[in-house]
Amino acid sequence: MMQANAAAQTANTPATTQPTPNDDKTLQILSTDLLEVIAKGNKPARKLIGNVMLQQGEVTMHCDSAMFYFEDNNIEAFGNIHIAQGDSVNIYSDRLLYNGNKQKATLYDRVKLNDKTTDIKADTLYYFVASKKAVLQNNVFMTDKKNDVYADKVEYFVNTKKAELYNNVRLTDGKVNITAQHMDYDVNSQEGTYSGGGKLVDGSTTLTSEKAHYYGATKKTVFEENVHLISPEYDLHTPLLNYDIRTETAEFSGQSSIKGKDGSTINTNSGVYDTKNDRLKLSQRTAVNNPPQTLIADDLDYNKVTGFGKARGNVLWTDTSQNVTIKSQAADFDDKNHTVLAYNRPVLINISGKDTLFLTADTLKGFTQPNKPKGAKPDAKQDTTRQKAFYAYRNVHIFRPDMQGICDSLVYSTTDSVFRMYYNPIIWSDNNQLYADTIIAYTKNNRLQQVHLIRSAFMATKEQEGVFNQVKAKNITGFFNDSTITHIFADGNAESIYYIKNEKQEYSGLNRAQSKQMYIYFKSKDIDRISFLDKPEATFYPIQQVHPADFILKGFQWQEKKRPQRPQLFLQ
Repeated sequence: MMQANAAAQTANTPATTQPTPNDDKTLQILSTDLLEVIAKGNKPARKLIGNVMLQQGEVTMHCDSAMFYFEDNNIEAFGNIHIAQGDSVNIYSDRLLYNGNKQKATLYDRVKLNDKTTDIKADTLYYFVASKKAVLQNNVFMTDKKNDVYADKVEYFVNTKKAELYNNVRLTDGKVNITAQHMDYDVNSQEGTYSGGGKLVDGSTTLTSEKAHYYGATKKTVFEENVHLISPEYDLHTPLLNYDIRTETAEFSGQSSIKGKDGSTINTNSGVYDTKNDRLKLSQRTAVNNPPQTLIADDLDYNKVTGFGKARGNVLWTDTSQNVTIKSQAADFDDKNHTVLAYNRPVLINISGKDTLFLTADTLKGFTQPNKPKGAKPDAKQDTTRQKAFYAYRNVHIFRPDMQGICDSLVYSTTDSVFRMYYNPIIWSDNNQLYADTIIAYTKNNRLQQVHLIRSAFMATKEQEGVFNQVKAKNITGFFNDSTITHIFADGNAESIYYIKNEKQEYSGLNRAQSKQMYIYFKSKDIDRISFLDKPEATFYPIQQVHPADFILKGFQWQEKKRPQRPQLFLQ
């Protein structure tokens, strides 16, 4: 009886309320199991129950039940709602409000939109049929099967496959997470952009910036303005950074600063940071400050894991605790073993008081080690300070105001200011030339104190052209006061030739002597007297009988031409 009355009411409905088949905005009922015409409030409505299907233009709507307010061209639908627009858009929910005149759908509860490339879920969706624009709110989740996006609100344009994301936005590819308060995302290109601040998190690496552009296809992100990278080892600030998600490397440019967790700071203009392997490659002039040491170079390659690094181009290494600077074109350093190896025209500069030592060689190696007493037990209290020493290899030249020297191998300790010279070493001090197989020179307060000439030792003083005072022995020890020689001790088959002057400083004769040992004392840089030990043999020659060329000890060579002349030559 209810269905019959309903059918009668339907038949008596005025023609003006009937759908017009050719009107794209008029909703049409295609099917339903049950239809009732009722009045809801003051508005007539058709109540549709079971397998409901309606249509508006290219849009079809399916649901379990619906209220069709045909005078207003509106629908309120419930249960298993499915809206299909052509073959490209499908929308699902449990509740629908549809304004046919505005072609606007409002969907609630378990909302889902699919356009073949993208799935979007939310609590609420507003869909505009004509523009194919979807606005989703609350607990929004969007995926294109390659990247997932979460947000409080999303505006999605089906035709262009572009989305605008708002509030608590998070984009993830399963490895990294990018968060911001506003982001634009292009499904076709898999590109996302934020401005107004955002963050990327990749494992233990975090990147923040004012702006960023994410390229999903290549897994790269470009960060701009106030870029800040934080990793377990470094804190990096830079104006521009490209981050490769696959390789976990960051390439940055512009004036950049890096702070290490060890307290070191780096200033550079360009570089690449491998966050996975903690490796830095820096260029365009880089300065590393790790007190008391600093390192400046055109290019720098440093591996934090191994502690090994390479500096290239106009390298300047400084240790302020030792007042030591090394200049070179190339240097390798090892943080774990506290060593630095400089080559390609290296120069060591050691400032002490008003004087400066210059040392150059083909290769310089510096190392730092603890002051550890010999035989100290592991638990014994030890001096925790560190001593610095340098090795110089091949073509070694040294210059200091009170001393100059050459050799082929040298060890220099800045802690005790001791020079150990090997392979054809020669030292010049004033007009004295000292050489032997090995030389050990002791200095204090930047002044020469003592020199040990070991094996085949020679010491000579040039009186005038071709005239030389000479001492030869197995070993010779020279003693100095304020870098001026006071006396020497010649030990082992000692021989000497020296010219004697009268009170008028005129040459009066020559003394030639041999002894197992002898002491030679100086006064005002000239030989004053000689003390012989153990059966000396000495001969005096009047000056008239002396031909200087005949009085040269075997093995003696005057090598003034090899003497380093001025520090400027070291810096060329």
